[in-house]
Amino acid sequence: MLGIIGFIQTGFTNYTEMTDHYILGLLQTNGFHNTVYILAGLMWLLGAFTLTPAGNQGLNIALAGVLLLLAVLGFLGYWGLLSISAGINGNNILHLILAITGLFIGGGLLSGGASE
Repeated sequence: MLGIIGFIQTGFTNYTEMTDHYILGLLQTNGFHNTVYILAGLMWLLGAFTLTPAGNQGLNIALAGVLLLLAVLGFLGYWGLLSISAGINGNNILHLILAITGLFIGGGLLSGGASE
C-alpha cells in the first residue's frame, strides 16, 4: 500500500535520487523505495496464501531481520539510494517497528505457547 501511495506522490521520475516527496507527510520516498515497498508487500501476501504456518513464521523472521538491518543502516545513513535520510526519521522508525512486529509474530509469541 505504501508503495502505491508513494508512486502517486513521486511518479516515475527521479527513480533513485533523493527527493522531497513524502508519504503521509512522514516517510520520505522515491521510485526505487516505492518498488521495494511493493515487493515486500507482495512477498508477505504470497507467503500468507501459499506457505504453511511454519513457513510463514520463517518468512516473517527473515523479513523482520532484513527490516532490522535496514533500520540500523538507515539510522547510520547508508540508504541514500532509497531516499532515506540518516538519523531518526519516519522511514527508520517504521522499519524498526515492522522489524520488531515481524520478530514478535514470526517468533510465535502470539501463539500463546500452543504447539502445532
